[in-house]
Amino acid sequence: MGIRKPQPAKLSSDEMAFAQILLDPVAFAAAFLTQLDGETAGQPMALWPHQQDDLRDPDLQIVHQDGRAVGKTVDIVVQVLHYGVTAQNGRMLVTAPNDGHVNKVIEEVEAHLQNSEFLLDMVAIDQNNRHRITRKPYYQMTFKTGTTIYFRPAGPTGKSVRGLHCDVVLVDEAAWYPEPAWRALRRVMNRGGRMRAYSNPNGLRDTTYYKITQKGSGWKVYKWPSWIVPGSTNEYIEEEARFYGGRDSAGFQHEVAGEHGAPSYAAFNIRQFQACQRKLEKVYQVIRLDGEEFEALQSVDEAIDRMYGLLDQLEENRGIYWLGGDLGYTNDPSELTVWLDDERGRLVPVLRVHNERLPYTYQAALIAILDDHFDFAGIGFDAGSNGLSVEHILTTEDRYTGHQFAHRVETYDFGGSLTTGYDPQGRPKMQRIKEYMTSLINGRMAARTLLFPAVDVDPDWDNQFTTQTYSQNQGGRLIYSKGNDHIIDSTRCAVLRKERELLKQLVDDGSGAEADFVMPLVTENVFV
Repeated sequence: MGIRKPQPAKLSSDEMAFAQILLDPVAFAAAFLTQLDGETAGQPMALWPHQQDDLRDPDLQIVHQDGRAVGKTVDIVVQVLHYGVTAQNGRMLVTAPNDGHVNKVIEEVEAHLQNSEFLLDMVAIDQNNRHRITRKPYYQMTFKTGTTIYFRPAGPTGKSVRGLHCDVVLVDEAAWYPEPAWRALRRVMNRGGRMRAYSNPNGLRDTTYYKITQKGSGWKVYKWPSWIVPGSTNEYIEEEARFYGGRDSAGFQHEVAGEHGAPSYAAFNIRQFQACQRKLEKVYQVIRLDGEEFEALQSVDEAIDRMYGLLDQLEENRGIYWLGGDLGYTNDPSELTVWLDDERGRLVPVLRVHNERLPYTYQAALIAILDDHFDFAGIGFDAGSNGLSVEHILTTEDRYTGHQFAHRVETYDFGGSLTTGYDPQGRPKMQRIKEYMTSLINGRMAARTLLFPAVDVDPDWDNQFTTQTYSQNQGGRLIYSKGNDHIIDSTRCAVLRKERELLKQLVDDGSGAEADFVMPLVTENVFV
């Protein structure tokens, strides 16, 4: 008698339908994930056609050149949850340049777990009857399938990913991923594994990201300009073009069109920036204000009372302080940074106040309250319409007369020029303001006289300073990337205000010497 071969179990129609959902990441998303925000919040996730193509693509090496707001993070989150539920004993790494980028993915993953009983039930349980989710030192989660998902910021060297061996690697903000970390990733990937890299281009040419987007690299390239999103209008694209300074501008090419555009260069020396980062324990604070908190108030006096309550935890005044501000109102947030001028000649950040949708009158009141506490030696703002409006209120309204702001507040037109010193004959030396500000910051970083919060203290600084670039127009003028730069511009104003005071002192002394230590502006240039 022959041996009977085992017959595969027959599945019911419901089981077959469920299996089909698990096999297809797009169907999986529609079945178990929901829209997290907007008018469709709470409804089943409906992926756009370009996202569906990406998720269903079996290619092992895929790199993206994308504009903003095209659904990159959603694609990463869908892959994380689909892989965790369906792969058996798999290993996936989700990585990005810094904590801020990685945390954004983690937050969306956790939101979907909370919104879906099925997904949460698929997370493994430990011996203490808790979900197998580890948060320190790095976030990771294990599913009942035996699959583990690791979430790791690269940091400057990729040290955090070393020692991992994964079948799938997803890289977010790949254009900014440090080169030493790319090399570490090569050792993380198991043979035959799958890697996807998502990013807006940044114009830099000597990066792994740029190289893998070129023909002959062996990578499949997806290009998603911002207008690929269903419902995008010509009016939206034209508005973006005006914001970035035209369709040919570096900002529009990178952030909207998803193209490399003209070559760009790093505005700041990243290694020097990281060498200036400190924990700043018991020194540094972040306060966030939202205009919605003040909408019901009837007067500036009420706003002042509210702000005093929010700012009553400030550290004791310990010396000389400077204030820098990049002021917005409706679309753009405002950033105020307070700097201690310590006994070693260093500018040390002690406070960052992030506020959104706060009227000019309330912003002026906020600055006056900060001045009551810190008694600023000098204050610097950008001279846009927002900054000029706040300056006018501070220097003309009677309620602020006692502060004598007119003698301490300066506003700077980032597109203009200013005197940066004098030659031996006493003739003024002129330089474009934003370039000069940037050179001052680079110079102070090199001299270690400008400190910044460590990435685990306030990741927004790292996110901005390590990603700003500049390009040159046909006239040789430097054009800086826009949008993610409010802390940077606030720092620019504070550093220049301090330097201007030094120059005034030297002029008053009659020394005729230069007051600044301008470093070469070009840092880590990349030429085609």
